[in-house]
Amino acid sequence: MSPLVHGRIYPESDRSSLPRREFRILLDPSPINDATVSALLEIDVLRQYLHSLPGPPCQITFVAPANDPSSPPAAFASLASLGLEIVPFSTDLTAEATEALGAVAEDQQSLRLLVATALRNDIDVIAGAFVPRGFDAQGLLQATGLILGDWKQVKRCCEIFVRGHDIPWTFSHPAWGYPWTPFYSIAEPDRKLIALWEAARTIPPGPSGLEPDALETLRSLALNRHAGLCGQHRFGDPALEWAPRAAPWLGYRLAGLIDQFIGSIRP
Repeated sequence: MSPLVHGRIYPESDRSSLPRREFRILLDPSPINDATVSALLEIDVLRQYLHSLPGPPCQITFVAPANDPSSPPAAFASLASLGLEIVPFSTDLTAEATEALGAVAEDQQSLRLLVATALRNDIDVIAGAFVPRGFDAQGLLQATGLILGDWKQVKRCCEIFVRGHDIPWTFSHPAWGYPWTPFYSIAEPDRKLIALWEAARTIPPGPSGLEPDALETLRSLALNRHAGLCGQHRFGDPALEWAPRAAPWLGYRLAGLIDQFIGSIRP
């Protein structure tokens, strides 16, 4: 029902709120290596940062499947500080998941178990699982919403998630209390957009160049706002492409490309 305030009915959008405030990562219980431990500890730094914030505004949860939910898998016994949520394995696959897994994964019982367990426990991403050659992970994502990724992808998903909750974070330059203004120019400079601005500055104002206001807008986008920030309305859901990217700018008129960036901005 639309909200009624002071005798007036206000329209309500179904997409006016963030998708969710918890990001759930299902861990593959196979024996872990040093690279896996390193990635887990990096994400745990972010997890602890989120817990230190008032609220907290969102959270990241590590989930580990086990035959015995009363104890963690042997592979993660030494990582109790991660706050693991232990869940039992599930074998119930939805029709959509079964179709998405297809014949390629028929012999991969461990993958089928992880997918079934993930669907039963509201998981966002399955981390570190072996993916058979030729398997269509994108098809699984479209059918079930599950992301099947390596640790690099998982960390990127975590960045997307927390930025959607207005928390600047990057694993390349982790820091408590990052302000938005310098964040993208430090963490992820948009070199194409900066190159466009630098090229535009070499053209004198006039019919072949840009007016000062347009040039200042381009400078602001390049140095202060980053193309990804223009797409912040899509943050919070890593299943979506996290940010509009600039098309190759060579061959495009400068003013036309600026319009493209300005048009992508959302409140």
